[in-house]
Amino acid sequence: MPAGIVAVKYTNASTQYQEGGVVLVKLNESVTYEDIKALVAGDSPDSYAEFYRMVSSLGGGDRSIYNLTPDQYLAYFNGNVEGAPPISSPITVKDEGNTAAAPTADVTAEMKDGSFVLPAEIKAGNHLWQISNTGQQIHHILITKLPEGVTVDDIIAWVNEEVPSGPPPFLNPDGSVTGSGYEALSPGQSAWTEIDLPVGQYTVFDLLPDMSAQPPVSHITEGMHQTLTVVAGD
Repeated sequence: MPAGIVAVKYTNASTQYQEGGVVLVKLNESVTYEDIKALVAGDSPDSYAEFYRMVSSLGGGDRSIYNLTPDQYLAYFNGNVEGAPPISSPITVKDEGNTAAAPTADVTAEMKDGSFVLPAEIKAGNHLWQISNTGQQIHHILITKLPEGVTVDDIIAWVNEEVPSGPPPFLNPDGSVTGSGYEALSPGQSAWTEIDLPVGQYTVFDLLPDMSAQPPVSHITEGMHQTLTVVAGD
């Protein structure tokens, strides 16, 4: 894959519904693909934290635009099929003279430690979002129209259960999610993705854990949630 501004589209070619998305990560210095395979093949309770110590995550959406530097990368997907191992594929990014310009975003979203910086209101339709992590921790962004009667407090209560009493409360009765989002971004990383939201009121939140807390707690419990209103376009 060439270095520079690159658009990547992820497609589910399997016959099963897959929850979540592919994450593109850059291997940190001295880390190899074999190191990552050995880690994810194990059952260590610290594997999540260790994985993100070994890589710098550029996140991922259905169609993502990255600004890549020459290095060793990995496309990684930990799907929702019970018992199935994570899927990963090594990628070498080389300087091949790519001169593509960075795109201009319609919407910008900044993820800090404990809060989001994004508009309170946007127009409905497909927009190019630039999503940046300016915090010191791994963050992701979920943009969800909650089912009727569900509140942020319900999500916080669910995520803080020692043993979840049921499926995530932000899921619809059929198990789907109304909305969109972007996968984990490491500190200092930024990427672009297309997000198409119909008219409605959405809750923006981050469920990833704050690994500096003891015990770790979800970022949503630390205040990483806010409302986004999507109104009719012109």
